[in-house]
Amino acid sequence: MLVAGGSLYAGTEYGTRAPRIAFSDDGYTWTTPQKVLAEDHWLWRVTWHEGIAYSVSKLGEGSHPRRGFLYSSTDGLDWEWITEFFLPNDTWTASETTLRFMSDGTMIALVRPDWIGTSQAPYTDWQWTQIDYPMGGPNFIRWLDGALWASARSRHPDGGAATVLARMTPTSYEPVLWLPSGGDCSYPGMVEHEGLLWMSYYSSHEGKTSIYLARIAV
Repeated sequence: MLVAGGSLYAGTEYGTRAPRIAFSDDGYTWTTPQKVLAEDHWLWRVTWHEGIAYSVSKLGEGSHPRRGFLYSSTDGLDWEWITEFFLPNDTWTASETTLRFMSDGTMIALVRPDWIGTSQAPYTDWQWTQIDYPMGGPNFIRWLDGALWASARSRHPDGGAATVLARMTPTSYEPVLWLPSGGDCSYPGMVEHEGLLWMSYYSSHEGKTSIYLARIAV
């Protein structure tokens, strides 16, 4: 299953957008992308848990209020609204979100720009922690021992943007490794393979934007 954003333009003028879903049995031949949700939604990374897909869709851009909505689906096409993310202190900044599950079924949400949320089934009541490190394109993985490792674009101690690997808990986020990167970067993919963390990310620190692959012992 592939989730993507589809935008409509009149010439060069942006009109609207909506998420698209496509399927493949072999990774080569794909179904025609089908539009899901309403116009202007942006369905972010999809996470499957016990046969159910979960994802957060965001509405709003730039300085406008940004809202996050949690959805679920059994087939990737029909999505059911679960709840809206109401961040503390009337904060309207919810954006790109990755969801993962702990062994006891707790859902963890890592939310751009600087929030970690936790919830128990049916995932309608959330507790929020604001972290000290603004993020772009966040992702995280639950490791073999249950530990959480996260990655995103953040502000390097030298002042520029860079891709970071962070040690994470349901209430904390601690950068531990800065990857070779800079400028427009991040949006990592993370997977465990033979006991190592394999991580892909893009970066423009060597001129043209390129995709990089790292192997990390955690």
